[in-house]
Amino acid sequence: VMLVLLLLAGDSLALLAPLRWLLGALMILYVPGYSLQAALFPHRTDLDGIERVGLSIGLSIVLVPVLALILHSTPWKLGMWSFASGTILIILFLGGSAIWRRAQLPLHDLAPTLPALHPQQWWRNLPTLEQRIYRWLAGAAGVILLTLVVVFTLPTPDTSYTEFYMLGSAGLAEQYPLDPRAGDPLQVTMGIVNQEQTTRTYRVEVWATWAWDPANWHTLTTEAGPFTLEPGERLEQPLMWAMPWEADDVQVSFLLFRADDNEPYRTLQLWLDVGAE
Repeated sequence: VMLVLLLLAGDSLALLAPLRWLLGALMILYVPGYSLQAALFPHRTDLDGIERVGLSIGLSIVLVPVLALILHSTPWKLGMWSFASGTILIILFLGGSAIWRRAQLPLHDLAPTLPALHPQQWWRNLPTLEQRIYRWLAGAAGVILLTLVVVFTLPTPDTSYTEFYMLGSAGLAEQYPLDPRAGDPLQVTMGIVNQEQTTRTYRVEVWATWAWDPANWHTLTTEAGPFTLEPGERLEQPLMWAMPWEADDVQVSFLLFRADDNEPYRTLQLWLDVGAE
């Protein structure tokens, strides 16, 4: 119940974010494995406290990726709610199995619910070589943790973009007018999708250029816009133009500009062989 409440309120209440992180880490990295080891080793002599904690973490690391793969292949896919629900169901199933296994044993033979940890005694009993290995592992874990903190706290570069595409007569990226006549009206479906997390204004220019003499045969055939799109908004509409002259190997360039930029932000090209009128 607490996990569901934190999922619902965590984004709106900043003070709950650390608690949500802590509870989420426990639910992913410890509780599933703890439930499984409690079901597999219910007797108090099966494992000591340190071994139970380590096994709980290790089993959780194995169970969680398997759950993610299973969810990805289901109709619900891998998402926040599907993953949280799947994790809770696994914990309930394994916890129920652990309760059933423990019910078969006398009370004095049951493993404690909270593992009894004696880290100082455990450390003193370790050989010197194992102590060195654990120190190296702890140092490596610290470096990894520090790296993760830096990666998730430093601002990331802007990876937003705008989708710009042209569709043919069938509404697909095919069946374009490849052999038109000069002066005939041509049409494609222009698509713009604003994925830049802010409101953007766009305009489109369509240029015709003869590949064998681009300096003298370079003409603006039509313009469209401006179009103002909100974040995530999609625009699809017909775009019409006509080829100004007859020639083979004519390049039609669709240029997308943002606001008042002089340089195109996105460019699409179409090659045509233009016949006589």
